[in-house]
Amino acid sequence: MSRNTSIQTPARTPRPARTPMIGAESAEVTAAEVTALEAQVSRPVTLQQIADHLGVGLATASRALSGTGSVAPRTRAEIVRTAQEMGFDPNPSAQRLAKGRCDATIGIFSTILDLGVGTRKLQIIQQRLGERGFDMPVYAYRGSSVDPRYQATMLRMLCRQNYRALICGSSWFLNEDAVRELNRYLGGGGLMVAYSYSYELPFACDQVILDLEDALHQSARHLLELGHRRLGYFFGGTRGKNRTPRDEGFERALHEYGARRREEWVFAGAGHTEHELDGELAAQQFLALPARNRPTGVCIVNDTAAAAFVAVVQDAGVRVPEDLSVVGHDDRAIARFCRPALTTVSHPVEAIAERVVEMLCERLDGVYDGPPRIEKICGQLIVRSSTGPPP
Repeated sequence: MSRNTSIQTPARTPRPARTPMIGAESAEVTAAEVTALEAQVSRPVTLQQIADHLGVGLATASRALSGTGSVAPRTRAEIVRTAQEMGFDPNPSAQRLAKGRCDATIGIFSTILDLGVGTRKLQIIQQRLGERGFDMPVYAYRGSSVDPRYQATMLRMLCRQNYRALICGSSWFLNEDAVRELNRYLGGGGLMVAYSYSYELPFACDQVILDLEDALHQSARHLLELGHRRLGYFFGGTRGKNRTPRDEGFERALHEYGARRREEWVFAGAGHTEHELDGELAAQQFLALPARNRPTGVCIVNDTAAAAFVAVVQDAGVRVPEDLSVVGHDDRAIARFCRPALTTVSHPVEAIAERVVEMLCERLDGVYDGPPRIEKICGQLIVRSSTGPPP
């Protein structure tokens, strides 16, 4: 698949203003859960403590728990029982170092697992690395609705696994403590490749970035070129205070054509995992406006949300595209099969996933050992039958 990229090498030091955002939802993780995780990471029971407790040598305790070497059956049973009672959790890094480091595993984590393009990227990356013989466990964190300490603690546990490398995916909502843990991992010689949306992440590692500002600029400009000047915009999640690259791309296109953004035409969702529900909510907001005060074109940042939006407004008697033009985003299969078929801006899922794997393997194979690379990938406008001239 071809990709439109702009490459910056060496990478610039990321600006503080571009740190990933912290969400505002309520915490799902209790203080007790976080405390238990922190205790597991920072104060584990050691093999030496077990040996001291039983009055045996460290080597004897090690042989008993690993099942290697000669240890009397009664002694072995007593050591195993005591280790279980004391909550001993073998350090995976130490085990791998003792046995010779295992280089066949690459860990991948993401702050968001959606039902669409995000998960599809993970599938492709897993498949490509699996073809090269790697195991690839996936760790997913619960985005913004999490105690800030939870992310850092879980990342600390992940970094202790001593995997060959890490892949950091879709890393909005990483808080400062989590970012600090990953930078500590990188500073200690760890290898990581990241992919994200619009922002350069605050890590000195190779990154592949989808340009969302360009995507919204393309979709808004398409409607403006058709003659629309009354444009609406559905940005996906809940309404926030921070401006996003999507906002910037949408408003840049309006400015180029002498149009202006109107807040009553900016529709918000409720952060549903099923994007269709947010599309329905946006359609209800659109229909609540007086008919004479509605936009004639709408940019919707997700194809499944756009398909639901179109279905709801059509059921209410609004014709698409005769009364209202709609542009989706991502070019998912639903965009081709809904009626009318959706004009959309593609999300180059395969190109992003393939490039992440290429960058990582170039590092692993010694093909490239230079400074961190930042590559931006842009989608392409695909015109179908959901857009036309304004009424």
